[in-house]
Amino acid sequence: MTDGLPPAFVDCLLDSALEPVLDAAVERGLQAARRKRNARAATEVARALLAVTVCDPACGSGSLLVAAAGRIARRVAEAREGNQSPDALRRAMREVVGSCVYGVDVSGEAVERAKDRLRIAADVPGMTPPFLDGHIRQGNALIGASPELIESGVPDEAFRPADGDDRGYARSLRRANAKPDPGQATLFSEQGGYAHSNEALTKSLAKVGRLPGGGSADDRRQAAEYRKWRDSPALRAKRLVADAWCAAFAWAKTPGAPPAIVNRVLLDLRERGAEGILPETLAEIYRLRGEHRFFHWHLEFPDVFRVSEGETRWRGGFSCVLSAPPREKIDRREGSTVFGFATGSGAYPECAAGLAEPGVSALRADLLFAERVTAILAPEGRAGCAVAPGTAAAPGARYLLGGLMRRGALASLYDFTGPDARVCLLTVLGGPVLGGPVRAGTANGGAARFAFWLDDPAGPGDDGRSFTLTPGEVALINPNTGAVPAFRGARDAALIAAIYRRVPALCDETRGDETQAGGNPWKMRLATAFPRAAADTGLLRAERELRDEGWELAGSTFTRDGKRMLPVYEPPMIDLFDHEVAKPRYWIAEHGPVAVHRRGEAAERPGVVDRLAELGWPWEWLCAWRAPVHDRTAVAVFLPRAAAADSLPVMLPRVVPPFAAALIAAQSSLVFEYVARQKIDGPVVRATHWKQLPVPTPDMLEPHLPFIVPRVLELVYTSSDLGPFARDLDDCGEDPFAWDPDRRASLRAELDAFFFRVYGIDGRDDVEYIMDTLLGGAPKEGGADGPERGESQGGDSRRAKELALAVYDRMAEADAAGAEYETRIFPPPGHGPRRRLP
Repeated sequence: MTDGLPPAFVDCLLDSALEPVLDAAVERGLQAARRKRNARAATEVARALLAVTVCDPACGSGSLLVAAAGRIARRVAEAREGNQSPDALRRAMREVVGSCVYGVDVSGEAVERAKDRLRIAADVPGMTPPFLDGHIRQGNALIGASPELIESGVPDEAFRPADGDDRGYARSLRRANAKPDPGQATLFSEQGGYAHSNEALTKSLAKVGRLPGGGSADDRRQAAEYRKWRDSPALRAKRLVADAWCAAFAWAKTPGAPPAIVNRVLLDLRERGAEGILPETLAEIYRLRGEHRFFHWHLEFPDVFRVSEGETRWRGGFSCVLSAPPREKIDRREGSTVFGFATGSGAYPECAAGLAEPGVSALRADLLFAERVTAILAPEGRAGCAVAPGTAAAPGARYLLGGLMRRGALASLYDFTGPDARVCLLTVLGGPVLGGPVRAGTANGGAARFAFWLDDPAGPGDDGRSFTLTPGEVALINPNTGAVPAFRGARDAALIAAIYRRVPALCDETRGDETQAGGNPWKMRLATAFPRAAADTGLLRAERELRDEGWELAGSTFTRDGKRMLPVYEPPMIDLFDHEVAKPRYWIAEHGPVAVHRRGEAAERPGVVDRLAELGWPWEWLCAWRAPVHDRTAVAVFLPRAAAADSLPVMLPRVVPPFAAALIAAQSSLVFEYVARQKIDGPVVRATHWKQLPVPTPDMLEPHLPFIVPRVLELVYTSSDLGPFARDLDDCGEDPFAWDPDRRASLRAELDAFFFRVYGIDGRDDVEYIMDTLLGGAPKEGGADGPERGESQGGDSRRAKELALAVYDRMAEADAAGAEYETRIFPPPGHGPRRRLP
């Protein structure tokens, strides 16, 4: 699969992953020469370079391996012969290909093509090509056993039924999979003659020799010795146990299938070999091995992965791993063996954890390869993976990237969306595995480098596009998901990290659930008022059918015989400080139960009042937020007590109304919008996004309620149906406020300027930069659901900027003088003109 990566991106991958490894090898060679007084530096450097091992676990026809071998060969030729002449490079290339290069691919044809390309690249006239059968292997790099996994026994997850399996029989296999009694020989010992150590295999493989002598007879001898090594009883016995462990995940869970591999069978196999299990079970293991190409790294490459006597964890690994793996999705519904193995074996804990995210039903092959890379990389090694673009924000990827960040193993992530290639390049450092210790000096201060929205490989190095984030900063910015935010540049990253140091996320689930105040100072609950309402026939009523039944419309509410039908609010109906952008399409009964039909059967749903009571909401108004609209990503709003569609989630803060006013004001501010736009890329703002946006705590805002509440009151109370909200804010006026666009712009400017200061944006140049960022990123107006009126449209954006900057300057001057800010709005906020109701 590496063959489709453009050369410029191959070079970028080699620069970030391989070149530092070669630099370190050169330094080791020089140090070795200094220790050995009579040694030549050139000899030691060449020896150190030839000890580097490079692997592509999805090598295809070997493009990346050839490119990597060329880089190493140039270094070897320069060290050994002092030049990079064609002859010197050919000689060096032959040694490098024979010593340093490893590859795996599930396709036998691809493996042969890779060998051919490497032989051609390593051709030296008069000499046979290097022997590659032991280094370029056919196999599925994603399905394989390790001594640690085998020693843990067959997990019960191997017996999860897939399509075509008998669920009852699968349950019986799970019961039969109980581990043997502790008093007996168990899987957790090396009794019965079985040992995980591959030291003997390593020694016997070394006798085969890495390079032929140069003649055809030597080449044939090496091939024969290698075939003899692969057919040795020691390797066959270990491979059979490893194959059996993997086969358990692919076994048919039906009564007609051969007896399955449960822990008792696996133990018999370890103790007595092939004779310890039934012939039909043995035949099925061999069949599944051929079908799925199980690949056990410590048995295929024992010279790279060394398992000592009495140990179950291998030591070693590749110096460098390079890969551009396939990107297809592996769906749980397809009954894929790879899916079952990845989610049940324990070999991919971080990718498997990603399936717990809402809406994720499939694994991505490229992410599985990326997690596999971390397992086969040497502690001092580096890896480069070309995965799908948008990986940083992709559902299911956050556990993998978050784990790499926490362990200090992610060196860089560059995301390219240009016309030449859409790809994300990851550079990973060797070191601690999942559950192991964190890399020294990384957990608190180590940083990875990121860049997004790049057009070509030259992008990360200039014009402020790249930035660094530490694991602590990522945890601060996205505490719940650990996802890496796709900032557009270094300045944005610095500003938003500074904001989060001052203002926390709305709900930090790492500090307790939504019922605990530690990470949820607003005691916030996010909910859907009427989930799946469209699926219940009779719940949503249209205007025409209500009129036909004799209902009369008064404002936005239908009435008949003392009963009321309340409007259903949908995203196109709301905007900033405005819940009347468009007319409602549907209504729901105020009180239930409401008779409906669900999937052809009669059922009942609660009315609006009943549903809000179920949610524990006592007020006669609601808070909600909507998906991006026009030039706003974040739109929070007050609604009358009514129904809200499932596309318009509601916020239920357990605070008194003045604090609710402050909450909506903060979430409607320009600085909040700036953070939202940097963090959210897409048409949907999910609850996971909303919870992680920064909102000042009630304690932070309490001293400022006298400033905030009158302005929010006047902006929100423009319609009589929000009269209950106005009364909860102690408004003494009966009539709603008049809609005066100029006055409203001034009120919003004061709130925007105020919240810049609350969020810690103390430099005027930063305020101006944020506003310019928002103006520059504004899409054109006039979407399909464009509002009839609204304040998130871009027409007056520049005037809004001028107003907010002017207020910000006056606030700064007042602070400098030790005085209180005095508004220039007259009448003062909260005392604006009212409109008379009929």
